[in-house]
Amino acid sequence: MLGFFIGTTCLIGLFAVALGGRRWGHHHWRHHRRRGLYRAFERLDTTPGQEKAIRSALSDLMDSVGGMRSSLREARTQVAEAMRQDEFDPRVVHDAVDSRNEDLVEIQTAVASALTKIHDALDPDQRKRLARWVEAGPHAVCC
Repeated sequence: MLGFFIGTTCLIGLFAVALGGRRWGHHHWRHHRRRGLYRAFERLDTTPGQEKAIRSALSDLMDSVGGMRSSLREARTQVAEAMRQDEFDPRVVHDAVDSRNEDLVEIQTAVASALTKIHDALDPDQRKRLARWVEAGPHAVCC
């Protein structure tokens, strides 16, 4: 379960970068993230209609996930409190993660929905290029 949580969090981070940084940091990072999305669009050779559909899917994803931030902060607080103790109790970590299972299901549903919309917006060649980029990781040169 923890592996799924970490993997999902990384995927959300990738989409946060792709979205263009809306609500995700300082101006410099927003600019950098937007530039990354523009570069991906350029490398995928997307049409304005495809770009609009992809931005909408990513925006919907970030809106869905954004409401879960307070729950994740709570989990961090619980783990931090366990770290303050003289003896570390691993059950605190298990409880913090287990109590977020409902959030994980929501994240999984939101990610699947966004990926479906992005998949539907792209043509077969664009999907293959994007798949190579996703497989290579977020720091790879796109497509």
